[in-house]
Amino acid sequence: MIFSLSLGIIGGLGIFIFGMLYLNDALQKMAGNRIQKIALTLTRSPLRGFITGIGVTLANQSSSATALMEVSMVSAGLVTFYQTMAVTMGAEIGSTVTTQLIAFNISSYAAFIAGFGFFISFFSRTKKMKHIGEALLGFGLLFVGIKIMSELIIPLRDRGVLEHFLAHSSNPLMGIAAGLAITLLIHSSGATSGIVIVLAMAGTINLSQAVFINLGAQIGTCATAVLGSFNRGREAKRVALWHVVHQTLGVILVYPFLVLFTYNGEPCWLYFIKWVTRSMCFSEDLSRQIAMAHTLVAVANALVFLPLLPLMNRVMTALFPARDIEKPFGPIYIDEGLLPTPTLALEQARKEIVREGEIVLEMMTDVIKVFTARDIMMSETVSLKDIRADVLRNAVVPYLARVAQNSVLEEDQSLLEIQLVYIAADFEEIGDIVDKNIMPLVRKHIENNLWFSDEGWKDINDLHARVSNNLKESIEALRTGNPEIARLILDSKVDINAYESELRKRHISRLHTGLQEALETSSIHLDLIDQFRRINSHVASVGAALLGQV
Repeated sequence: MIFSLSLGIIGGLGIFIFGMLYLNDALQKMAGNRIQKIALTLTRSPLRGFITGIGVTLANQSSSATALMEVSMVSAGLVTFYQTMAVTMGAEIGSTVTTQLIAFNISSYAAFIAGFGFFISFFSRTKKMKHIGEALLGFGLLFVGIKIMSELIIPLRDRGVLEHFLAHSSNPLMGIAAGLAITLLIHSSGATSGIVIVLAMAGTINLSQAVFINLGAQIGTCATAVLGSFNRGREAKRVALWHVVHQTLGVILVYPFLVLFTYNGEPCWLYFIKWVTRSMCFSEDLSRQIAMAHTLVAVANALVFLPLLPLMNRVMTALFPARDIEKPFGPIYIDEGLLPTPTLALEQARKEIVREGEIVLEMMTDVIKVFTARDIMMSETVSLKDIRADVLRNAVVPYLARVAQNSVLEEDQSLLEIQLVYIAADFEEIGDIVDKNIMPLVRKHIENNLWFSDEGWKDINDLHARVSNNLKESIEALRTGNPEIARLILDSKVDINAYESELRKRHISRLHTGLQEALETSSIHLDLIDQFRRINSHVASVGAALLGQV
């Protein structure tokens, strides 16, 4: 009997964790890469970064995912470590929303929510609605798991099976250790908090025990950020270290009010939790108190340490010094002081656009690397490089507009200003094609364990090499102003279009022979060579702009 109940609880836990992960994944798909660009824009001050951390984590329902995003963006040089500190603090508050939702205990409607979400996802034709359906499915499964666990835990409680565990979790340090261990095992503090609420629903755990376990879960959730910082730069490792320090400080902050200081005969922190829950939720429900405790620790941590971020930054820098001066990625050549001198201002803008082109060329080079390595994480690095290209384009184009506004340009200067605007836009389009069109093809290819035929892969590599070389030459033509190279680039459009058409015919011939790899990868293959052709069209537009054909 006990064995079968235990198996049922393990199954319910699996459904619960799967539902939570499925929900997180669906929310992240809905947000897409836009979330990184939003975070980049809104982290310029601690307060804005703090709010961004809350918002981003509300969108993906995972402080670990937010932490990994921070590690990636710092590694790419898009933001500084100091900017991420406030984001980390906000992320911890945002991650407690899952626990708040679980505490509503809508398990009676779980099957309906999951089924409704499935039908939305199954019948929808748009990605947006499919993702919404998947989110509802995950949310419903989460509560299905809770319902299974809560119903099966009660018989175990009555048989005294949980007495040993509960006796140890009553000890503050043992409770924290238990929460830490559980979270390290399942890689989700939200899931740990959900398990704690299930135990509370079954009447097997009290508020004090729940709070200590959740405090351990706070520290345990840092493991994802720490693992994500491996093989990254020192700045990324410092982000992970701050994640650990910040969460540990939160535990240290409330611990004395749980074991040393009392009010009305009970620990001050527990009294405060009950008072806030009663005042805000008009409830004495234990599940709501546990959820509120999880949120209040994060809020208290932010209130105390957000004003101290400059000091904490100095402490973290002393503990883990930076090798170089920390500076976020951005333009290095354009100078507002040069606006009255159009010739110099335009030359500096040209240099920045060359940098933009070089980043886009790196992205093109990475396409084959990601296909070869079959590593989805590498595709995220490509997306971060696209953000870099966007940063330069968004700085250069307004600067060029100010050049025209501040001076009366000569005819050749006016033409150059227009040329540079067009070229910056073409480079940005190339980056977007790689990020938004080609990387999804790469991920589809890897996730479905597909392989190109030897002949098909050779064709893809050949077309990629030709387009990449044309892109490289366009950057050189922009750097040197060489019209002969620009002419060759412009003329390459006809050749690449003809070659892409030839590759399509070769692929169709392989399909006619029944080659299995060609059949399985047909849509990806044809779409990929079409995207390469589109990229070369923008490269040819760079050549046309350099020749004054704008």
